[in-house]
Amino acid sequence: MNNVLKLSIFLLSFIFLSCKRPEIALKNKELKNFNLNNIFDTINASYINYEHFFSKISVESGFSKYSFKGTLKIRKDSMIWVSVVPMMGIEAARIVITNDSIKILNRIQNQAILKDMSSIKNYLGIDINYKTLQSLLLNELLFLDSTYEKNEFSLDPKKASNRFQLVQYTDKEFKNLSSKNDVLNHIFTVSNTNLRPSEIEIRNFSNSKNLKISYSEPSTTDSLQFPSSILINTVYDTAKIWININYLKVSILDSQDYKFSIPDGYKILN
Repeated sequence: MNNVLKLSIFLLSFIFLSCKRPEIALKNKELKNFNLNNIFDTINASYINYEHFFSKISVESGFSKYSFKGTLKIRKDSMIWVSVVPMMGIEAARIVITNDSIKILNRIQNQAILKDMSSIKNYLGIDINYKTLQSLLLNELLFLDSTYEKNEFSLDPKKASNRFQLVQYTDKEFKNLSSKNDVLNHIFTVSNTNLRPSEIEIRNFSNSKNLKISYSEPSTTDSLQFPSSILINTVYDTAKIWININYLKVSILDSQDYKFSIPDGYKILN
């Protein structure tokens, strides 16, 4: 598999908006009056009610020292569609991710790669599903443990800051454990002003993996407030990989096409 396809899979494996609205600013002292259910409900209420997301993107990566431009489309809760254009405006790959499958057209080698979602876990060693990828891309809270409960989090207002943190361990007795296997630690740093995650960190103590996602301050484009970039850092033992996604043009549409078909003569790889 060439570098374009490797980077495409990696990008979309981690690939975690907000329309212009009156800002809901929370002061740290006001957080004391919020219980965790209220905090999560307020954050969720800040998510845009969209059906079709569109953006031109550029991507740089330390994974293969590769960069490309392309187009990202999302049909809410059902499909992530990406066109990869590394140079001269010629499409090198097209990727479609759904709740149960991954399809990649490698136009350079005339191949079609068909995988199920479990292949992401096998490839990266991280349990990621479609919802996780969508949340990462759209600046929403994301969880690698699907059984999380709101009451497992603790609220930590940051002093002299316009942010607060939500912290969770998947094992409530973590601090007293002699073994840290199978323990995940979620840390969400959230802006008091727009109630969007500014940083997400997920640590897996069983295999020393660390995923850190940093969102830039939101900018306004076509009446939408959305981060202009996402920086994704992963650490596994001594291996470090980073990806920076720049959003060049963001729009919410009533409809858009998601064309994907396998041309005659392409070799099918499973």
